[in-house]
Amino acid sequence: MHVPDVVIVTALDLLSQQNDIIESVEIDRPGKLFQSVNESLFNDPNYRQQYGLNNIGQNVRNNGYGLPDADVDGYEALRLSRGSNSVTIAILDTEVDEHIDLQGRILEGWDSFSDTIEWSDECHLVGHGTGVAGVAAAAENNRVGIVGVNWKVKLLPIRIAGLCEITQLSAGRGIIMAADREADILQMSFGWYEPVVEGFLRDASLYAYYSGALLVASSGNDPNQNVAIPAAYPEVMAISGTDNLDQLADFSTFGPEISLAAPGVDIVTLTSTQGDPQRRTTVFRSGTSFSSPYVSGAAAHIMGLRPELSADQVRSILEKSSDDLGSVGFDNQYGNGRLNIFKALLWVLNP
Repeated sequence: MHVPDVVIVTALDLLSQQNDIIESVEIDRPGKLFQSVNESLFNDPNYRQQYGLNNIGQNVRNNGYGLPDADVDGYEALRLSRGSNSVTIAILDTEVDEHIDLQGRILEGWDSFSDTIEWSDECHLVGHGTGVAGVAAAAENNRVGIVGVNWKVKLLPIRIAGLCEITQLSAGRGIIMAADREADILQMSFGWYEPVVEGFLRDASLYAYYSGALLVASSGNDPNQNVAIPAAYPEVMAISGTDNLDQLADFSTFGPEISLAAPGVDIVTLTSTQGDPQRRTTVFRSGTSFSSPYVSGAAAHIMGLRPELSADQVRSILEKSSDDLGSVGFDNQYGNGRLNIFKALLWVLNP
C-alpha cells in the first residue's frame, strides 16, 4: 500500500515530539545487495537484454532506458516454477528449428500444407516460429542464447505457413492437428484483419477449445485495424504488445477483444539455425507475435502446477493476476492488464 509523503512527515513529526520516551525517529529505508558488475542472474549471454522478463531500466538496443519493473516478473516467477515436461505448447507458425536452446523438447511436428513432417522454407519469415518458441521455452543457464518463460515445456511444431503464404485452410487444419495431438496450449502468432465470421477457421478454433486446449493469439501489428482473427474469437486469448515503459507498442492492434498485454518491442529471441542445431543464433524482433508466447509460457507454468484446472480457469487466473495499466480496470489497449507471471503463480500456489 502506498502511504502519501504528507502522512509520513506528519507521523514523524508527532513521534519526534515524544522526546521523553523516544530517543530518535527516522525512516527505515530499504537497500540492496550489490552483485558483481560482471555477474548476471543467468549465464545466458543475452539475458541482460531481456527486459520483458526482468526490467531494471536497461537501455536495450540504444532505444532508451526502460521503466524498472515494467516486465512480466519472469525472474521472480522462475524461482517458483521451472515448468513441467507434462505440458505441451503447439507452435502454429513457420518452422521450429532444432536450436540448441530448445534441445530435447521439440516433439515430432507436422506440416499442414503437405501432410508431412519435412519442410523447407526460403521466405524472409524463416526463423519466425523458432523465435516464438524461444520466448516461450528457451533453456536457462546453458551459456547459450536467451532465457525462456518456461524451461521444461514440450513444443509441438505445426507448420501452417510456407513460402511466406498462409491460408485459413492451412491454419484451420493446423489447429485441428494440434488439438488431435492433445496439445495443452495453442500458440498462434498469425491472423487476418477482417470481421469475425463463421467458417472453417472458427470451426477449427471451437474444435480445439472444446477439446480442452487454451488458445493464445497475437492481436496484430496495425493500430488502425480491428483485432485480427483468430485472436478476436471469444474462445481465444488476444494479446497486445507493450514496450519497456509499459506503454502500448505503437504498432499494436487493440480493441475490446484484448485479454492481456505483454512485452513486444525489441524482444531478443532465437532465430533460424540454418540446419545446424549448434548454431547459437539470436535476433531482435518486434511485434505481437512475440508478446503472445509470454502468455503461452505462463499458462504452461500454471498447468504444470495445477493440471486439474481447465483452460478457462487458467485464462481467468492469468487475467485476474495481471498488472492493471491504462484506464482503471479493463480497457481496449491492455485488456485486463499486462501479464504478471509471478502473481499468477502465487495465485495458483496460494488459492
